[in-house]
Amino acid sequence: MPKVSLRPLKEFVIKLPLSSPLRKILLCDKDEADVGEFPWRVEVWLQLLRRPDVLEQKQL
Repeated sequence: MPKVSLRPLKEFVIKLPLSSPLRKILLCDKDEADVGEFPWRVEVWLQLLRRPDVLEQKQL
């Protein structure tokens, strides 16, 4: 099955606060994801990014 590179996302999340759950999850993940699972993973990542506590940290 074809793969999607997560490296660009990892470069993005490395700039998030250390306490960011999205940062923690993506940096522990593999560098590639199957194309079939990628869309549902993105949905989870977006939910983590939209958490109120994460949004407050970004505004600081």
